[in-house]
Amino acid sequence: MSADNQAVQVLSLAGAMCGVCGDEPGDRSCKDCETCRERYVAALRAAGWAPRAEVLAAAADDLHDVWRRTENAQLAGGIALAMHRIRDLAMTASQGSTAGDEGAETEAHPRSIRWRVEIYDPLAKEWAPGTPFLVRERAVERLNMAQIDSPRWAHNETPVARRLVRETTTYTIEAGESR
Repeated sequence: MSADNQAVQVLSLAGAMCGVCGDEPGDRSCKDCETCRERYVAALRAAGWAPRAEVLAAAADDLHDVWRRTENAQLAGGIALAMHRIRDLAMTASQGSTAGDEGAETEAHPRSIRWRVEIYDPLAKEWAPGTPFLVRERAVERLNMAQIDSPRWAHNETPVARRLVRETTTYTIEAGESR
């Protein structure tokens, strides 16, 4: 469910109605329900409401700008961890965690996200995972540097295939297995 639809659903449950037919704006019973729905969302946005995912993503982008300008390695590491956690929260929020969703009740630990630069091994005919990175930008830097440092296989000069992969790990509680 999109954040705008979620906002309209919350307003509907709180008693908001279409001014023409009297139905909830999420029902879209008449042509004016759609207009009413758009006005509700526009009014919420004008009042400063924004989906959590958008707010968190913007905060992570701001932290990324600070991280790029930081020269202190220890401080940069802390900023990178905070940025990673905020992006993780943004991803969780964008997946629509609402009251009653199963995610909140069945997830044992917060999701973890890491990025890897994988390299294709033509002899094994499979992708080999590389070092995990907590910050996507570091993985992109590694991908770019690998293309510059070793663009071809040494034995036959064929190009090396690489790709950026996001690894998301979730820990879900198995139904009926808790004691």
